[in-house]
Amino acid sequence: MLDTVSPGTDSPQFAQWAQSLKESAIQEMLALLARPGLLSFALGLPAAELFPKEEFADAAIQVVSADPVAFQYQPTLRPLKTHIVELMRQRGVTCREEQVFVTTGAQQAMNLLIHLLLDPGGQVLIEEIIYSGFQQAIAPFQPEILTVPTDLETGIDVDAVEALLTGGAHPAFIYAMSEGHNPLSISMSVEKRERLVALAR
Repeated sequence: MLDTVSPGTDSPQFAQWAQSLKESAIQEMLALLARPGLLSFALGLPAAELFPKEEFADAAIQVVSADPVAFQYQPTLRPLKTHIVELMRQRGVTCREEQVFVTTGAQQAMNLLIHLLLDPGGQVLIEEIIYSGFQQAIAPFQPEILTVPTDLETGIDVDAVEALLTGGAHPAFIYAMSEGHNPLSISMSVEKRERLVALAR
């Protein structure tokens, strides 16, 4: 990311929202990981030696040997989608392969959804405690942010969400984490999830 930029005669004319960007908290934490002997629990990064490197290498060799263009631009490998559909079925979710969209990670998925749902200056409803990467992702849209409290044990305050919506708020979406809240690591109750879905409809 960029430190605060003040456009001048020799500097690029960045967009207004970009001029106020600062280095993200995640980048700052990643920089700390370079310190020798540091064990961080902040970013959910396991020790490098825990990765199954040999298995990854074998899998990559098999894929490239079977299909030399496997890493070129093309749709997601069908066996992967088939496996995801089966995994979702085991979790009680019925879907088809054409409904599965694979991204490089949660951040990319979040960015895509933001671009699909949010207009410049639109409303977004969030909790007071959220993942810092989300705030940076919505910054280019300069949205009107509606904030509700976060209960440290149960998550987003659904009563506050309902009050905003019944009061006339029309957010493009509600950003909330039902499972494994980042950064609180809490999970939302089934009752609270169902209420939130009902309100979103």
